[in-house]
Amino acid sequence: MKKIILIGIPVLIAMFFSFLPLISTKMAENGFARPNSASSIDMIENAVKLKLFLYMFPDARKVCEKAMIIVPESANAPYFCYTAALCAEKESMPDVAIYWYGRFMQLFPRHEWYPQAKNSYEKLNALHDGKQK
Repeated sequence: MKKIILIGIPVLIAMFFSFLPLISTKMAENGFARPNSASSIDMIENAVKLKLFLYMFPDARKVCEKAMIIVPESANAPYFCYTAALCAEKESMPDVAIYWYGRFMQLFPRHEWYPQAKNSYEKLNALHDGKQK
């Protein structure tokens, strides 16, 4: 009996983690279905956080970009914009990261993350310009 439990628990954990990408995608889809609801914005944010936890940076970036189009006035817009830039940076997409950091600085100049966004923006621009020359 102990053998079955010792084997069963890791199998159940593996099964649980294998469904997390699907769950996070469904959460985002449900959130985008009703964009004016406060709980929908939270669903979208939780979907992004889950995708980040799973190192699914391309998927998280796409959800953040879609959120910036569909709910640009939400209270979570700074999170979506900054996270899109961060994910693009993790994906080695400097042009996209530069765009989103620049957009963040343009839209949220008084946000607490502004100095970090500016720092990342300047570093990426310097590195990107160096590679262009």
